[in-house]
Amino acid sequence: MEKLLTPEEVAEILAISVFTVKDYLRAGKITGVKIGKKWRVSPSALQEFIDENTRTKPERVKEEKKVSSLDRVLGSEIEPLTIDSINKIKEDFPTIEQLKKGIEQLKKKEESD
Repeated sequence: MEKLLTPEEVAEILAISVFTVKDYLRAGKITGVKIGKKWRVSPSALQEFIDENTRTKPERVKEEKKVSSLDRVLGSEIEPLTIDSINKIKEDFPTIEQLKKGIEQLKKKEESD
């Protein structure tokens, strides 16, 4: 059986705050187990998180292009976005074409109301 890591140990390994680690655990970004009131993470779950979140340079550039394309499409259509809302939009509309269709549907709905 693997020795389970504390959020403090995970934070040290990832060089992030304990608060962020606990946010990731609550959000399910890092798979963990809660024993009583304490979170624990297996080394294999931590490695899985690292593997899933490690991007090569071309992927980062592609991601940056997606965000700038998203900004161009949205323009001033909506209030300034938080990172969470941008991520949610990216999940719901993985392509710019789907996002444009979604905006058009919302506009039509607003006009009919």
